[in-house]
Amino acid sequence: MKQHTKYKKYFIKEELKNDSKFILQLIKDDRENLLEIVENIDYELKSDKKFMLKVLKQDGAALEYASKELRDDPDIVTQACKDKCHVLDFASERLKSNREFILKIVKFSPFQLAFVPAILRCDRDIIKEAVKVSGYTLQFASDNLKDNSEIVKLAISKDGKSLCFASDRLKDDEELVLMAINKDQLAFQHASNRLKHDNNFQIKAYSINKNIVEYLPEALKEKIGDKDPQKWAESYFAKKELESELITSLKDEKTKKIKI
Repeated sequence: MKQHTKYKKYFIKEELKNDSKFILQLIKDDRENLLEIVENIDYELKSDKKFMLKVLKQDGAALEYASKELRDDPDIVTQACKDKCHVLDFASERLKSNREFILKIVKFSPFQLAFVPAILRCDRDIIKEAVKVSGYTLQFASDNLKDNSEIVKLAISKDGKSLCFASDRLKDDEELVLMAINKDQLAFQHASNRLKHDNNFQIKAYSINKNIVEYLPEALKEKIGDKDPQKWAESYFAKKELESELITSLKDEKTKKIKI
């Protein structure tokens, strides 16, 4: 949230502290110090819904200085959340705990999840709507939802790096991790240790996102050289398949001879 000074720079005459026109003009002339101005106005003006809506359209963080009654007003809090992503903390506990209200808010300001109760972070619908907007909001989900493949797939479809918030089980899911890597090469770092050190997985990952080359072992980098990632991977796996078929064939021949 925007940091602002706490000392009283403004000396506002008592008779003007409740003058909405004067205060709005003051804010217009000195937009940078909006929060300090609002902090020093009369409580009656901080309780004026029409006035506060105008202020919140300019800076949602002013919700901190709204009256207690207005911080419990859905219209006021919604307007504040439209402007700033970390202001729900100033809303009333009643609104922060209201499922339907939070479900509406996360559709356009998903990072407000940082301020909702744990029980709402377990709500599949709320988390689903949030990760549709920003995959990184997966960090606020409950452990159970971080282990939900549908939720995690939605998150990584928006931001591959959000794989870092998934459960250990899903970080070991090859298909899901490759999806994340396809979106962002940095997701490779968040794969399970088993996958990161698996030669076949490394090659599959490289074939869909050549930018992961920096994470590959030197020996594999030398083999790849400057070849086309996809063609090289296809060639590698075709060769592996032939080798596997040959080994199977030799085993079958050996078995037949033993039987004879």
